Amino acid sequence: MKAIGYIRVSTEAQAGEDRYGPDVQRDAIRKYASAEGVDLARICEDLGVSGGLEHRPGLAAVYEALDAGDVGAVIVYRLDRLARDLRLQENILFDLRKKGVELISVSEPDLCSAEPERVLLRQVLGSFAEYERRVITLRLAAGRYRKADTGGYAGGEPPLGYATHGGALVVTGDADTVRRIFALRTEGATLAVIAATLIREGYPTKRGGTWAPATVKRILDNPKYHGAIRYGTAGAKGIHTPLVE
Repeated sequence: MKAIGYIRVSTEAQAGEDRYGPDVQRDAIRKYASAEGVDLARICEDLGVSGGLEHRPGLAAVYEALDAGDVGAVIVYRLDRLARDLRLQENILFDLRKKGVELISVSEPDLCSAEPERVLLRQVLGSFAEYERRVITLRLAAGRYRKADTGGYAGGEPPLGYATHGGALVVTGDADTVRRIFALRTEGATLAVIAATLIREGYPTKRGGTWAPATVKRILDNPKYHGAIRYGTAGAKGIHTPLVE
């Protein structure tokens, strides 16, 4: 049987909340495939992402491989690596079954079986995973509020043109790219024209990709560039210097 491995390390890993690192998951999947005589075609990865379906290119790659029609199983280290929301977990499992694909959890043998006892156990474990995720989210949110209340930056990954230093948000050399975008927009340029201009003038994107109208729009719509991010009550701190007026 040909299989695809899938690993995920959640965003909580940065706070030490994720106990199942990528190396642990990869090794477990490879050992399982070797012991069971499974042809492991590849391992798709989502590192540092949430359990939702947004921004999970690794899971998208799994589905692309399944659409090719030559994969009979998806192997995960634990079921909560696939999803930590009970409804999402069951929906993904149902979708895989419709495709005739078996889901194998290395740490939880037969957990994905359709037997009533296994379904009950899986859903109970899924409920606990969902509860744990919500508690972690609440804890991290509380930490962000405390940081913002003392004047620190609590807005997640800094956007293009910013970096964090000493807990505060500071302007970097990439700010020229952002200023160029807003200047072109002020002149009446369309999103497509702005994207083409940035490519022609050699301005890099945050991750080294190619400029597209949608990428330009996200920057223009981002409130961080207007200094409009605020956490907590109306008196909370955490406002940073805008790149544009």
